[in-house]
Formats: sequence, C-alpha cells, structure tokens
Amino acid sequence: AHDIAVIFQMLLDGGICQGRRLLSEKTVKLFTATYPLHECSRRALGFDTPCYLKSNGVLPTAASNKTYGHQGFTGNVVWCDPDNQLVYVFVSNRVYPSTEPNKLVKSKIRLTLHDVVYQWLKTVK
Repeated sequence: AHDIAVIFQMLLDGGICQGRRLLSEKTVKLFTATYPLHECSRRALGFDTPCYLKSNGVLPTAASNKTYGHQGFTGNVVWCDPDNQLVYVFVSNRVYPSTEPNKLVKSKIRLTLHDVVYQWLKTVK
C-alpha cells in the first residue's frame, strides 16, 4: 500500500518524487487525462477516470472529474484526485478463497470508506 501511495503521490506531484523529477509533467498528463474511445468516456491511457455519462459505482460522487486510478478484479483499489489532493489506496484479496462475489463486493466497503474520506475532507477545509 505504501509503495502504491508513493507512486500515485508522484503522479499527483506532476512526476516529482522526493525532490527528483522521474516523469515529465507532459507524460503524467498524457496518462491521466481522459481519452474518449469507442463511445467510452472513462478511460485515460493508464487509468480509469470517472464516467461522465453515468455513475460508475466505484467512485464517490464527491470525486472530481480529474480523478484517475484503478479498481482491480482482485480487490485492490487506488484513486488519485488532483482537485482534492487525495491519494486513496485500499489493498485486499477479493478472490480468496474463491472468485464468487463475497462480503467485500456485497458490502461496497471500498466505496464506503472512500466516501468517508471525502466527508472528512469537507470538515477540515
């Protein structure tokens, strides 16, 4: 979780990590900006983004349109919201002991916790 957060913080910081430029700002923008393709408006070159046409059920409604990240089949989640200076990482193993929908999927805990973070951000601003 820590290493994923470091990578996404570097993206949030425009390609800079610990004072060193690892990626150009242009490269970061290239991989995190939305590129509508085949009538799908939620893909960036490197990540998912909010779906502008309908709610996608994996991001809180408070997430900005500039948010990018990934929610994987195995249960791991990472989202970066530049407008709110937020990196959200949730690491789990959704497929153990089987791939059938389990409590992690049914409870929507990943989305619920992410939503709680946005609610907390409102209180500290």
